[in-house]
Amino acid sequence: MKEIEIRAAGPEDAERLAALIATAFADVAERFGLTRENCPGHTSFITANEVHRGMGFGNRYFLALCNDTLCGAIAFRLPKDGISIIEKVAVLPSFRWRGIGWRLVEHVFAEAQQCGASAAEIGIIAEHTELRAWYERFGFRVTRRTRFEHLPFEVLHLQKAL
Repeated sequence: MKEIEIRAAGPEDAERLAALIATAFADVAERFGLTRENCPGHTSFITANEVHRGMGFGNRYFLALCNDTLCGAIAFRLPKDGISIIEKVAVLPSFRWRGIGWRLVEHVFAEAQQCGASAAEIGIIAEHTELRAWYERFGFRVTRRTRFEHLPFEVLHLQKAL
């Protein structure tokens, strides 16, 4: 496999970003029984308009390309009180287990540090034990669990010092 290229995404990438992210999260939605009716804001239902809105709020998106094929994406929020929130870590199922997600997260760590972040945080479905273990291999540690009225699951927040 050719070296993975990671590049910044712009508004012109919103359609491709939304399609990739929705596809990458479809198996998570299926596994946890998430639908447009019970969880319309889940990442598996993201639209290009939502990507544009996030960019408008200052979220930064990055694309991963493997042999010039779009295979992954990630976003992060600019730091607030020294903490950057990582979002939408997405790798297409056919490209998983090749280190792409790992590379995307490491890339965002460096970007967040350049923007003044001293820590990174991510929220995941609390019952997603394999994903929790994956983030813990990066050095993330659980900071809290939150129940949101609009979500049919508990959110587990993990944080890592940068």
